[in-house]
Amino acid sequence: MENNEFAMPANDAKGDSPADAARRESELHLMDITANIPGVVYQFLVSPDGSFSLPYLSSGAEGLLGRPLAELTDMDRLLENIHPDDRAMFSQSVALAVERVERWACEFRLVKPDGGIIWVSGSSNPGRLPEGGALWNGVLLDVTVRKLAEDARREMEFIVNRSPATAWLWKAVPGWPVEFVSENVSAFGYTAEDFTSGRVDFASIVHPDDLARITCEVKRFTSLGRDEFTQEYRIITAQGQARWIDDRTWVRKGADGQVSHYQGITLDITERKEAEDALRKSEEKYRAIFEESFDGLFVTSPEGKILDMNKKGVRMFGYDTKEEILSLDLERDVYAHPPDRTRILAMVHEQGTAQYEVVVKKKNGEHMITHCALTAVENEQGVISSYRGIIRDVTENKRAEEALKQSEQKHRLLFESAGDTIFIHDTEARILEANPEACKMLGYTREELISMTINQVDSPAHARQVPERMARLMGHGHLSFETEHLRKDGSPIPVEVSARVINWDGQPAIMSICRDITERKRAEDERQKLVAQLNQAQKMESVGRLAGGVAHDFNNMLGVILGHTELALEVVDPASPLYNDLKEIQKAGSRSTDLTRQLLAFARKQTVAPKVLDLNEVLEGMLKMLRRLMGEDITLIWSPGSNLWPVRVDPSQIDQVLANLCVNSRDAISGIGRVTIETGKAAIDKDFCAEHEGAAPGEYVMLSVSDDGCGMDGKTLEKLFEPFFTTKEVGKGTGLGLATVYGIVQQNNGFIDVRSEPGQGSAFRIYLPRYGGKDRREGEEGFASPALKGQETILIVEDEPGMAKVARIMLEKQGYTVLSAGTPNDSMRIAAEHAGPIHLILTDIVMPEMNGLDLANKLKRLYPDLKCLFMSGYTDDVIANQGVLEEGVKFIQKPFSVKDLAAKVREALDEDRP
Repeated sequence: MENNEFAMPANDAKGDSPADAARRESELHLMDITANIPGVVYQFLVSPDGSFSLPYLSSGAEGLLGRPLAELTDMDRLLENIHPDDRAMFSQSVALAVERVERWACEFRLVKPDGGIIWVSGSSNPGRLPEGGALWNGVLLDVTVRKLAEDARREMEFIVNRSPATAWLWKAVPGWPVEFVSENVSAFGYTAEDFTSGRVDFASIVHPDDLARITCEVKRFTSLGRDEFTQEYRIITAQGQARWIDDRTWVRKGADGQVSHYQGITLDITERKEAEDALRKSEEKYRAIFEESFDGLFVTSPEGKILDMNKKGVRMFGYDTKEEILSLDLERDVYAHPPDRTRILAMVHEQGTAQYEVVVKKKNGEHMITHCALTAVENEQGVISSYRGIIRDVTENKRAEEALKQSEQKHRLLFESAGDTIFIHDTEARILEANPEACKMLGYTREELISMTINQVDSPAHARQVPERMARLMGHGHLSFETEHLRKDGSPIPVEVSARVINWDGQPAIMSICRDITERKRAEDERQKLVAQLNQAQKMESVGRLAGGVAHDFNNMLGVILGHTELALEVVDPASPLYNDLKEIQKAGSRSTDLTRQLLAFARKQTVAPKVLDLNEVLEGMLKMLRRLMGEDITLIWSPGSNLWPVRVDPSQIDQVLANLCVNSRDAISGIGRVTIETGKAAIDKDFCAEHEGAAPGEYVMLSVSDDGCGMDGKTLEKLFEPFFTTKEVGKGTGLGLATVYGIVQQNNGFIDVRSEPGQGSAFRIYLPRYGGKDRREGEEGFASPALKGQETILIVEDEPGMAKVARIMLEKQGYTVLSAGTPNDSMRIAAEHAGPIHLILTDIVMPEMNGLDLANKLKRLYPDLKCLFMSGYTDDVIANQGVLEEGVKFIQKPFSVKDLAAKVREALDEDRP
């Protein structure tokens, strides 16, 4: 028999030959082996007559099928164990294998006697028999676990692919390459193949602004041993759009215990984030309204717990923080006399709102009568989620009402002792009663007031609103508003009114409690004035920055023009017509220099060297010049204060300030007039500062210049110190005089007070801070004029070629050896390569690469004895603070003459020489 080694053994072994015995022993041995093989080993025989049988089944069949082996060898009974839904398929597969005598393989379900169902995988190979028919040797295996796992996997894939969330599996290596992603990744414009093929990895779709953060978070969570964590971040879709996702990630570890993969579920939460952002903005908007409301506002839960209260409400109850009142029990700690909650809520449900009064307890234990208006807030399901209310302290009003009801004596006591004005008038606005405070505030007697109407008490502009307010008041029962009353002398009083409908002798009437809010209005006006002052200061500062920026390049150009003009004048014959032309150029350049310096003074960029001075001494030295400036028709009066405090200021700036103010006063006088110069001491307090822009408390020396000229109106005063603003005729003023004064005073930490009215003259008072250091007056020191020529070597560093050239010619004419560099780096190279000494560096301050001060410090490392002279159109606060030179710094202002440059160079070179 071919391929049929597993024939059933004979039952009777008697009389067997040795060969038969050996064969039987071998078969028994094989049966023992097959009994221990997982699954069932079997033989399936097709006889020559076409009948089927099972010659052999291993003992594992009993455990697999749950039946005795004897029952299982019957083919018909065996078919009964096959699941009804699989019998036709099973029979068809067997018939086909038998017909073709080929390998048989099939998976089907078996039903056990207890009703349990298992999956079985069967396979066998056939062999033809010599006597006809065929024998299949095969194995049956229980594959229930595998089939269930496959079904579960297919079901999970179905769920995942149709879920709004996207499932991921990516490697824990840089870039996070994706091994699996669910099909619904298409919602982001990608296909699963984009990731699994390696064309796209997970890190590349994370928003660049979020990648570093989530990478750090993943590392942190992993280092903490977290197996699961959640993050929110943005990804970029295939179309380039940013979408917010909620990512829940699980850590997967390999056999070595190290993290090998991350498995995640991501959900698109973009709409939620946008809604949250919109909600946040809306909440912020309404939170501001809620917190700043004039009335107390509160929110309670349906059960009555306080959920929120605005600042007005918290203050009303006498608490310092919102947290204090939110921690209270409404019934026990807040209500002094709990209201009928059932009735109030019924009113809310029926009418949409309920208005009621309730007595509450303040933090200090005092009782407060409040008027409340309550409304319900429903959620999307129509269920009340909270109640919102307005609460107003009506204690004083209620006390007044109760006093009126209880007795005339109590009514009079309260009515007449009230600190606020109280009117009682009828619905036609006729005044029925007024308390003493009303008489005091308005200046009328009681008899006069009760013969008037509210319309006559209100200013005309507000009286027109009385009928409309009366209608609203009668409709709501109470009303609060602001209006303006007129005193008997016609002066206005701003007032805040709280009005309520009351019963007066059986008829409806109005009780109005009025509070004078003049101080509050004054504070509001002051705030607006301060805002206007700030805007003006910012405008002046902007103009100053512009002036300082223009001055640098403009002064360079003027330096080139004036320098070459001066050099040309030295070689041109004074009798030549060209000489006069050059003098005109020099004159125009000098005037331009003066204009630029005035701009710098306004911008507080003018470089000055302050000294400790007695202001009286400086001014007395100018009086002769000033009297000539005034002319014969104007009298100059000098009124010095005694025992002046010292001030620290550049004397030339005092000259500029006084000259500009006196010229301004002279031009304001038509014909004969008087200009007065005064000095004095002043102690400035906070009240004075509140009324004067730029003032600060402290001790000051005051300089006043006043005149009896034409004066100025308010519009002129607003623009008085702006550059190029002038009221003079075209060609008679630059508009920089007072701007220069403003800049000088600001530069010296002072302030200006101007008083003027049309036809009443003007008074300019300048306040300079008292010098608080050692009271040492710096006077003129009699140094002899130094020799202006020299033989030293000077390094010029100037990025403007024209300016560098003219400075070089000027110094070479004085006998100096001059090296020239266009940039700081060039100067460093020249200094390093120069074989001899360099005695002085003449450098611009504002240059590319580095400023002049830094350059000088670096060059001193090569030449420790190097002297420095700085030049600039303005200092840019490199060697000065607000234009005030730092101690020991040598500086020359552009543009400069040959003489000025030679003197400054010589002064710098000779410094510290014995």
